[in-house]
Amino acid sequence: MTHFSAEKKYMEAHNYPEFAKHKALHLEFMENFGDLKREIEEEGPGLHLVVRTNRMVVEWLLNHIRKVDRSLGHFLKQRFEK
Repeated sequence: MTHFSAEKKYMEAHNYPEFAKHKALHLEFMENFGDLKREIEEEGPGLHLVVRTNRMVVEWLLNHIRKVDRSLGHFLKQRFEK
């Protein structure tokens, strides 16, 4: 949540053109994480939830952080170099 909040502040402050799309990805991740949490609370931990959680986190690392956040980083770097 801290990470998402910090990114949101930077995107808003610097008028990031992909802000809406980026924010939607954060919301989707939080919803999916909330779903997993509810399942764990209702069913208890199990192998299928471990696999789903692992898949979700790996997907996030590979696709969001390595691609989407990197794009934001390049954008912000250009803003700060001016």
